[in-house]
Amino acid sequence: MKVSFSCTLRNIVFGLVLLLGCQESPGVATYGNLQEAREIALRNNTCLLVIFDWHGSPTRFLDEWLADPEVILLLKNVVTARLMCDDRQPFNAIETVGAYNSRFQAETTGKNTQPLFCFYSPQGALLTEPLAYCPKEQFLTYLRNRPNLPEN
Repeated sequence: MKVSFSCTLRNIVFGLVLLLGCQESPGVATYGNLQEAREIALRNNTCLLVIFDWHGSPTRFLDEWLADPEVILLLKNVVTARLMCDDRQPFNAIETVGAYNSRFQAETTGKNTQPLFCFYSPQGALLTEPLAYCPKEQFLTYLRNRPNLPEN
């Protein structure tokens, strides 16, 4: 049996991505855990793009957008979290991960729609008006106008 090098390398990269807590994405690495993403954003002194999403949504377009070279460049120094609002894994004794993500979304944005794009500070402060489902060009404009963190 012959295994190609590229297939083996892809499996190694996929394994590393899983070990680091990132979700496999064809372009932009996204974290599925808000706390971990915040810690990384804080360590790197950068803002956090949170994408509220759900497993059942037809968001294949979003995977394509996150693989776009311009999007990859625009998010180069941004930590990106893709939070699933229907994730049924337990978060704590009271709620699931999805319930926690939905509650965080509602409490910080006043909205409960997916997908929803929001820039946050590492401390959790909403930095921009949220952007809901939109044409790709509007999403690119949103990314181009991303906020910078205030100097400390």
